[in-house]
Amino acid sequence: MSKQHQDEVAEERMEQLRIRNEMEARQKEEDDMYAKLWYADMEAKMKREEAETQRQMSANKDTLEVLQMQVAALEEKKEQEKALVAEEAQLLVSVTHTCIPNADRTTSMLQVQYQ
Repeated sequence: MSKQHQDEVAEERMEQLRIRNEMEARQKEEDDMYAKLWYADMEAKMKREEAETQRQMSANKDTLEVLQMQVAALEEKKEQEKALVAEEAQLLVSVTHTCIPNADRTTSMLQVQYQ
C-alpha cells in the first residue's frame, strides 16, 4: 500500500470514528431526554396519586363523621322513645290506681312489661 493510500484509509477511518462518536453522543442526548421525561412523568403521576389519596381520605373522614352523627342521633331517639314508653307506662299505672281499686296486680304486670 502506498503512503497516499494509507493516509486516505486513515483519514476515512478517522471520519468513520468521528461520525460514530457523533451518533453515540446524539443517542446519549436522546436517551437522557427520554429519561428526564420519564422521571418527570413518574413524579407527576406520584403527585396526582398522592393528591387523590389525600382527597379520598378526607372524603372517608367526612363520611365517617356523618355516619357517627347519624348513629348518635338514632341512639338518642331510641333513648327518648324508651323514656316516653316508660313515662306512658307510669301514667297508665297512675291512672289505673286512681280508677281501679285494688289494681296492684295489674300495676305490677305493667311495670314489669315496660321496664
